[in-house]
Parts: sequence; C-alpha cells; structure tokens
Amino acid sequence: MAEPKRSGGYVRSVLAEIVHTLTRKPSFAESDKRSVRMLLGVFVLVFVILAAVAYVYVAQQVPPAPPRITFSTPQMIAGNATFNVTQVLYGPYPASEFTLSLTVNDIAAQAPMSRSGQNVSVTVGSGANAVTYFIAWFDLDHNGAISLGDVFWVRGATSYLPPLSTYVLTLVWTDGSSFGSTRWVSSSE
Repeated sequence: MAEPKRSGGYVRSVLAEIVHTLTRKPSFAESDKRSVRMLLGVFVLVFVILAAVAYVYVAQQVPPAPPRITFSTPQMIAGNATFNVTQVLYGPYPASEFTLSLTVNDIAAQAPMSRSGQNVSVTVGSGANAVTYFIAWFDLDHNGAISLGDVFWVRGATSYLPPLSTYVLTLVWTDGSSFGSTRWVSSSE
C-alpha cells in the first residue's frame, strides 16, 4: 500500500503551528491572574517571615562587647588580693563615676568608689554572717581616673581575706553596666 504524499504546504503549516504555540502570549482568565498574585503574595510573606527569623537568630549570636577595663590576675600577698589595670578601652574613666561591687561566695554588696589611697568598706552578708572587707584603689598617674597601671587591693577586716572563698570585684558604671571585673579564690593559708 502506498503512503499518501505529503505536500510541502502541510509541513509548513505544522511548523507554523509550533512557532505560533511557542511565541504566543498565553491569555489568563481574571481568576488565574488573581491566583498568580495570591501565590506571589504568599511567597513574599514566607520570605519576610524567614528573613525576620534569621535576623533574630543572628542578633542573638553577636558576641558581648569586651570589658572596657581589664585586670591582671589577682595575687595573694599576706592574705590580701592585689591586682592592677592592664587595659583600658576608650578611657581613662573618672573614678567618681564608678561603684565597686564585691561578690563573696555568690553574695554581693556595693560601695561607692573611694579616692586614691583611701579604703572603702564593703559589708557582705547580713546579721551574724556579715563580713566587712576593705577595697583600696591607687591612682598611680594621679589623673583621678581608672587608667593603665592603677592598682587595687582587697583585704578582710581582720587584715586578711577569709580562706577558701571565691571573690569577684566588678567596676560598675553609673548606668549599671559592668566595665570590668576580676575573680579569684583566697588561699587556704
């Protein structure tokens, strides 16, 4: 059986139909356009929510600012702790703007900063468990500010710190923020 002849016009019409199909703009009904807009709106909303969650996560991952004042490791000398200022960022800072916070075995007390070379007493605890400590600051460059090289010492009321206790001395700025702290444990001797 002979195959029917195909004319060149038939092939051209098929090619023309393919080109027309590929190049024509589809016409959407009005409901299709609303569906596309709604779908785009959902994608935008999901993107905004994911961006907000990512922002909150990243904001929580920001490391805390470094302390503005850094101390040397406290040394126990004759039963008292002595340490000096080893770094001051963006300072020096006027000593009159600080409060001293002394924490002993997780019990804290505060006292105003004293003038250079003068003791300030801090009573930690209450009642029969109250212990008085003395803190002194030595302004070695006599500028009235906490600056590099200045010395602090902490001693107990009986001239030595009670043994086997954990201490933290913190410099607290007028707004309540910590500008630096140091931690040590008194010796058993």
